[in-house]
Amino acid sequence: MAHYGQKVRLRLAPEACQLAPPRLRDPPAAASAAPSLALRSGPVTVACVARASKHQLVSFSALCGLQETVFVLLTPQPAQQLASEGQPILLGAPLLIKHAATQQCLAAETFSVLTDWGNEREVSAHNYQTAGHKDSLLHVNAGAPEAAVGKGMAEAFNVWRFV
Repeated sequence: MAHYGQKVRLRLAPEACQLAPPRLRDPPAAASAAPSLALRSGPVTVACVARASKHQLVSFSALCGLQETVFVLLTPQPAQQLASEGQPILLGAPLLIKHAATQQCLAAETFSVLTDWGNEREVSAHNYQTAGHKDSLLHVNAGAPEAAVGKGMAEAFNVWRFV
């Protein structure tokens, strides 16, 4: 069972690792062990950037012992993050998956990219958040109830659910 505030490594199931392109699989020396690919990310550099969005690259890597593969599970409401730390995450509950080293949240981009498996939405690490107080006032002026408008809350691109 996962808890809010918990540090995790997200790994592919061994069956899914067999479908990965050969360049992503474990080296032949480790072939006796079950292959293991973990989700990783790192800071944006000239050579390491998401293809379409130009945000922080997220990929699967056979190098699973690195700090680049550690993520933190958080609640999307900033005001509740401290209070919810240590609480179990219910199936289907909204959560943020934040990269521990760079503090960027996993994001599902709005556009699709062509991959080896067809058109897919790009996943990157980028904090999509409401602008804060000014943005909240604009929503209230547009008719949204003040209690429903969060200040600095994560947007839908960053919200994930375990099902």
